[in-house]
Amino acid sequence: MLSRLASHRLWLRPTAALYRVASATAARRRFATSIPETVQGLQSALEAKTGDVTVVASSPNMLKVRSKGLSPSIGQLVSLSEGTKGVVVHFDSSVATVLLLKHDTPVSTGTRVQFDNLGAFQAVRLPFVPIIDRIPVSRRIRTGLGLVDALSPIAEGQSIAIRGPSTASSIYMALALNKIVSNAIREDITVVYCNPLGPAPASIADLPSEGLDLICGDQSSPAVGYLALLKSLEVAKERREGGRTMLILDNVAEYAELNGQLRSEAGIPMPLSTEQIVSAAM
Repeated sequence: MLSRLASHRLWLRPTAALYRVASATAARRRFATSIPETVQGLQSALEAKTGDVTVVASSPNMLKVRSKGLSPSIGQLVSLSEGTKGVVVHFDSSVATVLLLKHDTPVSTGTRVQFDNLGAFQAVRLPFVPIIDRIPVSRRIRTGLGLVDALSPIAEGQSIAIRGPSTASSIYMALALNKIVSNAIREDITVVYCNPLGPAPASIADLPSEGLDLICGDQSSPAVGYLALLKSLEVAKERREGGRTMLILDNVAEYAELNGQLRSEAGIPMPLSTEQIVSAAM
């Protein structure tokens, strides 16, 4: 279009003007051929600009990252030049908030950041069954604890919250969980156990691995515990489609305090709070 307009008006312009028009037309053609014409080409052009993404503020568990020309997604994995990795939990037009997963080397302002360009994680969504179509509960799950089974039996499909007294030893709670988990495995129930604050108790970790999924976090990294809770919901959802499943979230009340630390550092609400995660499990 531009070349046709230029050729129609050549007779109106002097020689110097003709040279400028020809040069401008050639430059436009070179620019047009350099523009990515496919989505894949555009993605490659964005990946080439990852050097413009830098850290502008940092805290023990959070980073503020300024991205020029990039559109990060919530849940996107981030790699830093020191080998540290993180997950995008919030972003606006120019600054993304990154949750650090593991950082042996302190991250400072000016660190280069690279996104994985894989997009956001897919949300775990279960089909909603209308109440009129639901099957009444006719079976109960035996915990192996005689007092619980006699006074407060747990029905299949029921959700319960257990909070031990402040004077109770963690050893006794671990033994009770061991009894519940081992009894569920004997009844062909798949158990998904999650402890966001550290490894599973030895009494549970020593159980047969068949029928038991252990998803554990790290007490020194609230970010890992946050992702461990989300991962346990995803694994339980997959196991639920294959048969009877029991999901156990341990130390959730204690972890809620650490999750509050993440909210204060980020200065924004997390995509999912501890209360929302527990509500989804219940």
